[in-house]
Amino acid sequence: MWALVIDGVVTDITASSPEGRFHPDMDWKFSSVNVQPGWLYANGEFAKKVEQLDERMSAEREWRDGELVARQWLRDRHRDEQDLNIPTSISNEQFVELLEYMQALREWPNSQSFPTVAMRPISPIWLELIKP
Repeated sequence: MWALVIDGVVTDITASSPEGRFHPDMDWKFSSVNVQPGWLYANGEFAKKVEQLDERMSAEREWRDGELVARQWLRDRHRDEQDLNIPTSISNEQFVELLEYMQALREWPNSQSFPTVAMRPISPIWLELIKP
């Protein structure tokens, strides 16, 4: 594999030798098959780009927002069923667990463990089994 390096960053890769196929000023480096665009190159070594803290925080907020939106329907349905005085789709205990999970999602960006993926709030197991 070959990697095109511009300003210390891999911008393209190819399996074929770039010799004679590209302008000679282009800085192609021989690389392993694992190297991908976005990797860094310095002192003859390739390395994965380390995400900046603000990038990780933004990505985790997007995940959190998606989780909240994905759960709102169930919260709303339970409340509607209660208001209509009909049997609810989830138990009151499950409803409390749902609300606690949603609150943990809201509070997570303010926790010291944010934005560590492994420290995300954990949804109740039963929640994954319920579909809209």
